Amino acid sequence: MLTVEEGPELKWFCESCLHSPALCLPVRDNHDKLEEIVATMGRLMDKLCHVENLLDNKSDVQQLADVEMKMRVVESKIDNIEQEIQEIKQNRKTDELK
Repeated sequence: MLTVEEGPELKWFCESCLHSPALCLPVRDNHDKLEEIVATMGRLMDKLCHVENLLDNKSDVQQLADVEMKMRVVESKIDNIEQEIQEIKQNRKTDELK
């Protein structure tokens, strides 16, 4: 029950609970809740460590960019070689016709 006594504040607890709301709950419940919080924090820390390990195992972004650049150079060289082969074939055909 909300009451106003000698001041603007509202009281949410009875007089015995006003000064220490934790005293209203049985000690066992507080202990169980604390253990649950600690266990939850432990699970969260395990997940965080797992995510950190996954991130550590990822390749570096700069290394990936370097590999992509090298791949483009190789692809360009292959395209040039294919074009030269086509030109050689074309020249060979024209030489045979002469």
